[in-house]
Amino acid sequence: ADNIDKRVDLHRSLRERSIGPFEQMCEFIELSSGQREQAMELFESRIEQMSQIFMASREGKLNQKEMQEKLKKSYIRHSKDFVNILNSQQRDKLKLWEKERSEKSAKS
Repeated sequence: ADNIDKRVDLHRSLRERSIGPFEQMCEFIELSSGQREQAMELFESRIEQMSQIFMASREGKLNQKEMQEKLKKSYIRHSKDFVNILNSQQRDKLKLWEKERSEKSAKS
């Protein structure tokens, strides 16, 4: 039961840290309500996978390199799935969003 509590806490923490920027991005690229629903499913799936990977690492089932590799694969897969729900105009906006985000993080 202790591990389940830790995973629930980890999941909640990851979700709370990520939901704001995710929603800002959805707003910026102007998702329709149907797209927003699909995007939210992908978001929840990604958070769930991340928490499983982090827990496996904490439990010693994955070393640092394996954890990073699994996180990277998860990110790539979810990113592709996300881009697939966008139209070309939204894809351009997503590129602009990502460019602005990387410039902001480079400055800080």
